[in-house]
Amino acid sequence: MHDAREISDGFELDTHGFKLLKKQNEPNFNHLDTTQIEREFYPECSNIVKKFSGCKRAFAFDHNVRDYALAKKHPNAYRPVKFAHNDYTEESAALRLSQLDPDKVYRNFSNFGFYNIWQPLLEPVVDTPLALINHNSINVQDLIEISLLYKNRTGKILGIKHNPSHQWIYFSRMKRSEAIMIKCFDTRKSVKAKFGIHGAFQNNSAPLNASPRRSIEVRIIAFF
Repeated sequence: MHDAREISDGFELDTHGFKLLKKQNEPNFNHLDTTQIEREFYPECSNIVKKFSGCKRAFAFDHNVRDYALAKKHPNAYRPVKFAHNDYTEESAALRLSQLDPDKVYRNFSNFGFYNIWQPLLEPVVDTPLALINHNSINVQDLIEISLLYKNRTGKILGIKHNPSHQWIYFSRMKRSEAIMIKCFDTRKSVKAKFGIHGAFQNNSAPLNASPRRSIEVRIIAFF
């Protein structure tokens, strides 16, 4: 695991699968108010995706607030996910598209993709930071399709087998004015990185009294 803070400007969505965004608006909403987040933060995240992906249209459709302590007492908060994954497979991305776009507006566009905007709600992030794999270090043979079983449906995501060649990085002490944009799926043939493997990890250098990480991730669909 490497701290990429000093080389943070060198990562790009279409090459590495993620990008650190600086000088973003600090989240200014009730962390547990779903209605306010959808009304105020979703449009902002959609505009971020338009700006940095170059897509023609984008809209946010889902989010999670993550905080170990908060998750124990509030249904609108969740624990950080500590296994390496990507949110979609080809099959599940196509299914999600059909669910989000029942009128098939996507037919007016050539390609589509999914992105996450991950942003701290408290700073600095020391406990369980987000880690990502440089897409250039991933071998397709390392990927594993994982089924998530729910009461009424089965979801599918990508997992990954350990490979010492994987280049894991994180950005230390992230601030509320920073965000990580993660590519989760991309149908464009012209780009190298189609997805971004990511997950939280236990930071052994964090002080014992470090505050639990609190972050929000918003999911956005984009049309090209």
